[in-house]
This record gives sequence, structure tokens and C-alpha cells, in this order.
Amino acid sequence: MDTYAFQAELTRITPVGLTALGLRIDFGFAGSLTEGRLTGCTLEGIDYLLIRPDGVGVIDARELVFNGDRVIAAIRVEGYVVPPFPMPELSVLADPNFQWPDVDLPLHGAAFWETSDEDLSTAAAAVYGFTGSANVVTRILKVSARSLVGSSRPVGVS
Repeated sequence: MDTYAFQAELTRITPVGLTALGLRIDFGFAGSLTEGRLTGCTLEGIDYLLIRPDGVGVIDARELVFNGDRVIAAIRVEGYVVPPFPMPELSVLADPNFQWPDVDLPLHGAAFWETSDEDLSTAAAAVYGFTGSANVVTRILKVSARSLVGSSRPVGVS
């Protein structure tokens, strides 16, 4: 599997609060794969987002891919959200009355697949680079990913 994409809805936004490292907000999401050989499979996950004092968001997400009611893969995602505008102070973002702007926030990073499904062994042997966007107002999350491995063969197979 060389590429995949998904679109999801932000189903839950849970402010955890200000921590020693920044502002922590957990974002739950659910959607479906829209490109690649797993098109139509569903996906759900949670991002334990940390917004640093410089305004950059650190993505630390866990996702599950379902084929029907069966989990076929778990994905660990690491990356960054770099807002296209100056972010307010963390205390302003943490205020329950803060209103996010209706803007697509750009995302980028890496995804690492884990699976027991033999048909997906190439996915588990690859690192995927991703780009995408999240809009807190519309609650839409879009991601496209491409394998960074030169070949789609599993490690150790010639």
C-alpha cells in the first residue's frame, strides 16, 4: 500500500488544560478512508494534541482502522500543526469562551502502521509521510499519506 487518505469528523474536543509543556487538548475523530486499497474502511482515533507556547501544535495520535467490525490496523501518528496566523497566548486558547477561527489548520508528519493482517504487511514495513488539514469550526479533518519506502515490498523480501 503506497498511499491512503481519509476524511473524518472531529467528534469530541476535550480541553485538558495548561500543563508544564503547553496547552493539552484531546481531539476524538471518526471517518472513512477515501483513497487507496482500503477505501471504504472506517477509521477512528484520538489526538493528544499539545499546543506549545510558540503556537505550534504537536500531534500525538492513535488511530484504528476497521473493516466492518474487525480492527485491521493500528496507526501511531506524530507530527505538527503550524497555524497560518499568529496564535494567541495559551491562556486565551484555554479560556472556555475562546472561539476558534474558521480556518483549515495545516498538518504534516509521519504515520506508523501496525497490523496482524498479512495482506497489509507492506503497510507495517513502511513509514508514511502525511499532509492534511483540520478545521475546528467545521470539525472536518482531511489527511493524505504516502509511503516513504522506495518499494512496497515488506522488509527482508526481495
